[in-house]
Amino acid sequence: MRFIFFLLLFLSSSAIQIFSQGKIYFVLGSDTAIWDGMSTNKYNCYYTFDLYTNPARNTYHVMNPSFRADKTDSYGTPLKMTWWMIGGNMYRYATNTNVPVANSMAMYIMKKHHMNNIIATGDELSLHYHTFNWTDYNGDGIFYWNQAATFMELKEDFDLTLSHFLLEDDVFPVSFRSGWHAMDNDWQNYLNKLLPYSLHNDWPGKHNDTIEPLDNIYDWSLAPSSFIPFHPSPENYQLPGNSKGWNVRSEYMGSVSQSFMDQVFQKSQTGADQVVCLWSHLPEENFLQQIDRVDSIIHVSAGRYPQILFRYCTGVEAMQRWRNGDDVTPPQVTISQDIQGGEIFYNISSDEPIFQEQPFISAKDIYENYTILHCSNTGGNNWRTTTPVPADKVAKIGLAVTDTLGNLTKKYINYLGDPVFIDNSDAGYSEIRGTFTDYANKSAWNESMRSSFLNAPDTVTAAWNFQTDKSGVHNVFYHMPDGANSAQILTAILKDQNGNNLDTAFLNGGLRPKSWNYLFTRNFDSSLTYTAVITAAGAGQTGKTFFSDAIKVSPLVRDKELNPVKNVINLAEVRTEDTLNVKVEFFNSGIEPVTISSVTTQTNTLTNNTALPVDVPAMGHGIIWLRFTPLELGAFSDTITVTSNDPVRPVIKIPFDAVVLNYFELVDNDDSAGYEESGTWATSVAQAWGASSRFAYVSSPASANYAVFSMDIKKTGDYEVLEIVPSSVNATNKAIYEIYAGNNLLRSVMIDQSSGSGNWILLGRFSLYAGTRLRVKVKDSGQTTSGAVLRSDAVKAMFIQEVLGAGNDGDVLPFEFSLEQNYPNPFNPSTMITFALPEESEVQVRLYDVLGQQIKVLCDGVKKAGRHNIVFESDGLSGGVYIYTMNAGNFSSAKKMVFLK
Repeated sequence: MRFIFFLLLFLSSSAIQIFSQGKIYFVLGSDTAIWDGMSTNKYNCYYTFDLYTNPARNTYHVMNPSFRADKTDSYGTPLKMTWWMIGGNMYRYATNTNVPVANSMAMYIMKKHHMNNIIATGDELSLHYHTFNWTDYNGDGIFYWNQAATFMELKEDFDLTLSHFLLEDDVFPVSFRSGWHAMDNDWQNYLNKLLPYSLHNDWPGKHNDTIEPLDNIYDWSLAPSSFIPFHPSPENYQLPGNSKGWNVRSEYMGSVSQSFMDQVFQKSQTGADQVVCLWSHLPEENFLQQIDRVDSIIHVSAGRYPQILFRYCTGVEAMQRWRNGDDVTPPQVTISQDIQGGEIFYNISSDEPIFQEQPFISAKDIYENYTILHCSNTGGNNWRTTTPVPADKVAKIGLAVTDTLGNLTKKYINYLGDPVFIDNSDAGYSEIRGTFTDYANKSAWNESMRSSFLNAPDTVTAAWNFQTDKSGVHNVFYHMPDGANSAQILTAILKDQNGNNLDTAFLNGGLRPKSWNYLFTRNFDSSLTYTAVITAAGAGQTGKTFFSDAIKVSPLVRDKELNPVKNVINLAEVRTEDTLNVKVEFFNSGIEPVTISSVTTQTNTLTNNTALPVDVPAMGHGIIWLRFTPLELGAFSDTITVTSNDPVRPVIKIPFDAVVLNYFELVDNDDSAGYEESGTWATSVAQAWGASSRFAYVSSPASANYAVFSMDIKKTGDYEVLEIVPSSVNATNKAIYEIYAGNNLLRSVMIDQSSGSGNWILLGRFSLYAGTRLRVKVKDSGQTTSGAVLRSDAVKAMFIQEVLGAGNDGDVLPFEFSLEQNYPNPFNPSTMITFALPEESEVQVRLYDVLGQQIKVLCDGVKKAGRHNIVFESDGLSGGVYIYTMNAGNFSSAKKMVFLK
């Protein structure tokens, strides 16, 4: 009996030990942006989608179920991923027209190309939001997409992004991650009213940034260190409290070690269930390898702790399982409308309590304005909107709620139907006449189009068949991508399904690339099929190319709508000597003309230079010219106020900014008159200045690739010569920059292009005459030890001060003593040493070996002010390292040279 008693006791204690183990719910996901084209110093960026559309890149691989098949959890379930897709601010103001809505382009492209696999793998699509704010916090006049100081600066943009995701992409975030792990109390408290689950606790991380562009400012040093979700406190988002929402600790995949993972499994031995969020970035080159590595580490720990079970989950699934929720049924929601005097109110009811304080409901009107509708509770789980919606302007409304466990319900009322897009790859497209070929183009709809070369008297014709979502008045547009030497004279004919002509549009020049060009406005019957036929004639366009891409049929028809082409005008750096004509361009998206009646500014420095009124034609552009006359150095700001007869937005305010500097000259890689290349170069989507930059691969021995920036100096004086290349980690650490005045080499300097990249880097200080042709040559040194490419973007010569006098042979006096690095270095058989004197001085230049023994006196005597060159011949010298020194007055300097024998 005693034996049986102890046996039962042993089995009982073993059972408690086995079944009291905690479970681990792993959430692997990506903060998913589009990096190609992103620039924090450009207000309007243009993004390319190669990450999502190129089968050779990460997205196709990670979405393939075969990639997930061998990554299974304790239950044999393959890996699921959570995709927190970026939206908002700098994406909202992108210039892309090859997606329906720029703000949610990442979500749209992901769904368009990978939705089938997302469904097959059980992945989750949600929102990732960075608080990018176009600001100049340090007041130097240079604006960036900085990290916002507070969330409330971006609340309107965040609300708009939620609306875009819901109404345009059928997505409402239930799990969420902020960018940079940024958070403040206002934001967390707002999230607690809307989104159940946040997975961005970055304990013990704390970081600040004081140099613009500001980024990665966060503080989670007080947050819980465990992977046990907590309700954040309303007073301090880092601390546990009584808010409705949840927060979860996260860790970057690249930081996960075996000891880290063992600690996670050890924690589960205490009986604690955990939610472990492991994140990275889909655009990272080693993203797939990170997933492989993390999966391997997890399985090693699971082998060491075989009694601990783990699951691969999405963000929402992990939290629901952690909360032991067995309710997977979304709320049953009804919505009805109540029309009163031309305004619509909505009544909403749910069959159970919801997480949100009120249903999230957003209305879109024909002007593509989005409004979040406020509600009042009318008892129980019932609400009524208090924000009126004009019945004659509403296009669509969307509603989203979750129950308290995070099960999501969405509802829509689509009054006008959605825009219809027909691409050259769709079944509705056909080619009637001409010889067409495929043409890959990043600015095209779906990144491809068809093209046909024109010869007189031939004509080429393409057609797009379409039906509208709903009957009603629609606009029809033709998308014009970038294309070299594109045809500009087109005839567009609208036909009904019987082949009858309904309308004709003649396009004679003025077609805009990367834009939707207007064709027709008609009342369409959704039960019928229509055809848009576009013809390009070779007559008068011989040698040009017709590019056939996509059409859009949109029910969002408005009478008048005036919008600036650029919402912010930023001239960056301007010179005090310049008087500039500034173009402010507008587009009228209405079918009636808009009249601009007044243009005012706040200062006399910026004034209107256009006779008013100005009529902006229907579906056309109008231009206002302003005159900017810089009067003072430093940052300059103004506001352009434009008044028109636009019925919805009669007053438009456009911020205007510039930085006024002393005289300078600047050459960018896009300046054909001042920039030239030799060798093999390519365009990079990364840029620090202008719209692009260039790169060439480096090699050992040195490649023949070089680029030259040339500029004419118009003012005699002392100058700083600077270069800038895009921020990167793959540029050569040994690029050679040679600075010439005419044909005279002033200095050769070696630069690490990845160090300080994205900022202006000083190459040297020089005294230059007016009329001097300054040339800066950047080339491969052949000595690169890190980085794969030589970069080329922009060079600037900044005037510092008036010159003091003239030196030898008409040279302009240097304004400081200097001893420059010999060139070339290493050398064989000869090298040149250059030194500069701002005044007549006694100079000694001597050569020593590494033991300090003097080898040779290179210069000893009085020299006039100016620049002096010494050509040193290596006759009789042994190979090795040598030191050369210069002494002049109180100035002394020493540098190394290497003789290769």
